[in-house]
Amino acid sequence: MARLATVDAVMERVLGAREQSLLETVPSLLEVHFGRLRQAEETRLANAQAAGEPATVKPGTWLNVFRKDMQSVLLAELDIRFQPIEGLLAALRAS
Repeated sequence: MARLATVDAVMERVLGAREQSLLETVPSLLEVHFGRLRQAEETRLANAQAAGEPATVKPGTWLNVFRKDMQSVLLAELDIRFQPIEGLLAALRAS
């Protein structure tokens, strides 16, 4: 168990900073995705209105798409953050 704790500590030092820097980029990526979805819907609605056609997408649909995407990203982050814990628990169960 002591060796396992040592390996875990080394892995945290080696990968922790890189993981943190990558996870710090998530909010800005989500912001860009948010803007892209909103702009795409605004463009579709404006084009439909200019052509005198009814909108094929209900206004605000993009926000539901964003919510689902954001939820998926947050769940993926939780999975990443829980991996070390799950690994330690599996090692404890095996011993």
